[in-house]
Amino acid sequence: MELNVLRALFYKYASKLLDYPYDKDVEKMGEVISDFLGVLELIEEKGYRGLSAIAKDVSKMVEEIEDFGVDDFQAEYVSLFELGYPKPKCPPYEREYMSLEGVKDELEVLDEITAFYSKHGVFVENETPDHLVVELEFMYN
Repeated sequence: MELNVLRALFYKYASKLLDYPYDKDVEKMGEVISDFLGVLELIEEKGYRGLSAIAKDVSKMVEEIEDFGVDDFQAEYVSLFELGYPKPKCPPYEREYMSLEGVKDELEVLDEITAFYSKHGVFVENETPDHLVVELEFMYN
């Protein structure tokens, strides 16, 4: 398989793994993780090193998911990515990190991303354009 196809699959599976785990998604999580690990292995065979560390982290995540029930797993996701004061522990939005560094204003980040997507014929609905899952999906396509 060509490297560009493997790279696209990496982004596809990463977006699925980082998206909110609805009940139906949790049921398929084992299959998605297995496919993701397979892609990592194929990329590493192409000469890209260091992916085994990611694979170990993903494998650890599998063990943790198995220890949680669906409700607890979803609650953990929400507490990590969506809730917290003044912000979640790990907000999944690029603007949070760009504005944190004082590099850019949040609206400037959103405008730049929206313009970039528009230039490539992509229009985001139902989510902000800087959401990590949206950005990974863009990289996949």
